[in-house]
Amino acid sequence: VSGASHLSRADVVHLAGLSVRTNVLWTDTAAAARRLEDEPWVAQASVTRDLPFTIRIQITERTPVAVVQDRNRPLLIAGDGITLGVAPARTGLPMIEKLAAIMFA
Repeated sequence: VSGASHLSRADVVHLAGLSVRTNVLWTDTAAAARRLEDEPWVAQASVTRDLPFTIRIQITERTPVAVVQDRNRPLLIAGDGITLGVAPARTGLPMIEKLAAIMFA
């Protein structure tokens, strides 16, 4: 696993649907990449096999660029507008307080 900083190696392997019992030869690498890209933190994923025993996963994670207040909870927002989850107490990121006004103006 490479490219992960927010997600742990175990998280990435789990999200890809892989385990120690995964058959390298029969693994659907495209499906594993799609499963990874379903995770909001993963912008892009590549899953390849290196026979006879290795599956390589390369991901590009999204980076939070702002925090938006939604229903009394702060959410991290990536540059492409994807919500990444609840923001920690202190992020150092700019706060967007009136998202609806920006989106519908």
